[in-house]
Amino acid sequence: MHFSKLNDRASRWFFAAAIVLNLAQWLTIALWPKAGLAPLHYTIYFGIDLTGPAWQLYGLAGFGTAIIFFHGLISVLQPSTLWSRLWAFGAVVNCLLLTAAMITLRVTSFR
Repeated sequence: MHFSKLNDRASRWFFAAAIVLNLAQWLTIALWPKAGLAPLHYTIYFGIDLTGPAWQLYGLAGFGTAIIFFHGLISVLQPSTLWSRLWAFGAVVNCLLLTAAMITLRVTSFR
């Protein structure tokens, strides 16, 4: 098994973007007030419809970290550079959606 995909510039940029987005998730949790309940789910129809302890937010950021590791492993194991780049891009898209969800929960918790 060779790791020539680590030399692919596009894949490196995609994973760098995914890591920055995941760090934004962890930073959002770090700045979250620790006392009381935190919103865990938001819908456009009902607003915040699920609350729970703030520690449950670590699941979102942890899931984002797991996505980066999983997509990184699959990306390196791909024989094709195109598929490697697509797996790396998939990590960016997933982390972007998780970051948007986390920021939405943070903004709506002040209402």
